[in-house]
Amino acid sequence: MQLESRLRTLEQQLYPKAIDMVASGKVIYQGKKRVGK
Repeated sequence: MQLESRLRTLEQQLYPKAIDMVASGKVIYQGKKRVGK
């Protein structure tokens, strides 16, 4: 039970960070594409 709750709190903390990283990665990728053109 303790481990599960710990994993859930970790997920709640990591998911937003992962989404932010993916979003910023997409922005950087689009920026590189524009510079390449």
